[in-house]
Amino acid sequence: MQPIDRPSRLPPLHALRGFEAAARHSSFVKAADELALTQSAVSHQVRQLEAALGQRLFLRQPREIVLTDAGRDFLKTVREALDLLNVGVARLAPYRSSGPLIVSCDAAFARHWLLERLPAFRAQRPDIKVWLDTSERLVDFDRQEVEVVLGRLRAQGSERSEETLFDDYLGPCHGVPAPAPGRVQVVADLARHVLLHDERRENWLVWLRAAGAATVDATAGPHFSDPGLAIDAARLGQGIALASDVLAGAALAARSLVAPLDQWIRITGEFRMAVPRWLGDAEDVTAFVGFVREQALLYREQLELRRRGCKVILSGEADGGAP
Repeated sequence: MQPIDRPSRLPPLHALRGFEAAARHSSFVKAADELALTQSAVSHQVRQLEAALGQRLFLRQPREIVLTDAGRDFLKTVREALDLLNVGVARLAPYRSSGPLIVSCDAAFARHWLLERLPAFRAQRPDIKVWLDTSERLVDFDRQEVEVVLGRLRAQGSERSEETLFDDYLGPCHGVPAPAPGRVQVVADLARHVLLHDERRENWLVWLRAAGAATVDATAGPHFSDPGLAIDAARLGQGIALASDVLAGAALAARSLVAPLDQWIRITGEFRMAVPRWLGDAEDVTAFVGFVREQALLYREQLELRRRGCKVILSGEADGGAP
């Protein structure tokens, strides 16, 4: 066979397994049986390989095939390459669905809603390990290994599905007993109290305008980067927070937090869930998403009971969310 003058390049990779099997069995027939191919298909693969390499790899004899010197040399390379591929495939095992399910969530929603429900999910699916990321970085499904985004966080990515878990109601809340200088009975009483702020939003300014409270300073008071901390501070008597009834639900139900004015602004679509579409059929993602939907439905029923009869003084759509 004449050497073929061509630039150096890889030979047809699909033919390597046929060549290795034929060399190991000294037979195209046995190689074909192992690979579930026909004898002619294996023979054709080997001829392709010989043509691409410009070298005869086998001497074809009546009852067997025998490797040439070039064939024996190349067989070592092929076996090393196939062994290396097998090692590479084995190393991918930790990245399969049996690995952790990465859920990205804002810290307040994680602490005040999701965390208490995770034990129930673990009891249902002990085989699925949830890795909760509360760094509150913007998630791009096209670039990051995140399976689910929850709460006030927003996700990016060309192929994603999103759904609303809850609308949010924001209203003035304080601990029990009321912080100094005493009870809040009308909106004007807020001027005598410390207001606790979510530093990323001007919710107090929006609420006070809607309530017609022109004499109350909407900027005074400590600011918190985590709205959940503002709720905790209010519960501890440090002031009055414009609290989310989704995040403060447990405290309101336990009466460790009260809403003295029962006047709320409604933010539609505030708490959401997003997943990349290409993971929609992944068993672990499907199980977790289904669990969150079920828990959200139960919680919405509780919210509707608590919100029945409350006064909504303004309604608007959610903005870009945290952070």
